[in-house]
Amino acid sequence: APDNAVDVAWYDFTTRPGAGSNAVFSGHVDYINVGPAVFWNLKDLQPGDRVEVRYADGTSLAYAVTAVNTFDAASAPIDQIVGPTPKDSLTFITCAGTFNTATRQYDKRLVVRAEKV
Repeated sequence: APDNAVDVAWYDFTTRPGAGSNAVFSGHVDYINVGPAVFWNLKDLQPGDRVEVRYADGTSLAYAVTAVNTFDAASAPIDQIVGPTPKDSLTFITCAGTFNTATRQYDKRLVVRAEKV
């Protein structure tokens, strides 16, 4: 996960967007002494919503949200979330659920999947 409220991390063991499989990104939902973070509004995405990736060279790729799921953090199907997909996909992961002040962790993970259009 990123070490601040504004950056999004790409899991470099997954493919790059546009390469034909699953590109996985994570970001914080909120951040200490900041409040809402980069993925604060991820929960508002719905199937059919458009997501766009822009490379530094100006190349743009369009994706449509296909699924929005919340999993228990302890039992999330990691292989399904970060594993390869048969279609060019983006997967976004952030925290959700209840924040435990003792462990400083949320008990759920919000996972949004989008496929290239």
